[in-house]
Amino acid sequence: MADNTIRENLGNLSENARISQEAFQDIGSTIREIKKTTGDTSDLFRNLTREISRGYKDSEKLAEAVERVKNGTASTKTLQRQAGDQIARANTLADKADQLQQKAANSTGILKVNLLKAAMAAGDAAREAEILAKGFADAAAFNEKLNEKTQFFDKLGKITSIIPGLGKLSGTFKEASAAIRQAALNGESLIESLRQGFIVIIKAVAIEFVRQLFVVNDEITKLQRNLNTSRFEAIGIK
Repeated sequence: MADNTIRENLGNLSENARISQEAFQDIGSTIREIKKTTGDTSDLFRNLTREISRGYKDSEKLAEAVERVKNGTASTKTLQRQAGDQIARANTLADKADQLQQKAANSTGILKVNLLKAAMAAGDAAREAEILAKGFADAAAFNEKLNEKTQFFDKLGKITSIIPGLGKLSGTFKEASAAIRQAALNGESLIESLRQGFIVIIKAVAIEFVRQLFVVNDEITKLQRNLNTSRFEAIGIK
């Protein structure tokens, strides 16, 4: 696992998110069935159902967050906050499991069986929330690692975007950052990743240089025609 590229590790996070989503879906079905069988409409079951539903939705959010980490639009702070939210949910679900066990201890027969089953399901949901917490925390760590590699070009992109006349360069630096990020995702070294970024910039500069040659040549031709002079003299004037 330690030798995996960041892309592979992020792929594992996406798979874990999918598995957690399926788990929350199954747990939710179990709790709803027990609630229906027992006829329990207490806050305990209602709150438990809500937390499980949120866990299901947050599993999908983790998969979406992984894609944002890949394309450079994720926020490390947001991912860290989401990790904290999952820890809080895990604690809440564990508390619900304890309450159900206590309720089962004071019950008998089929009701006791159902309450113990619900307690086990709540415990499983708590463990899935812990998995999600680790997933969001890992995604935050990978995002920060990638951001460190692209921060130089990211800053240049922001600076040039607000300087009159340099707006075109802003897009080039963004493309360079994207190239660096993709190289880093694939496990390339820092030097190789930066090389990919500079390749983008060099190509952009070369294209702009050639474009300017055509612009200048066109202007010289117009001067030559308008002033009825030789090309050499037109070049001098230009």
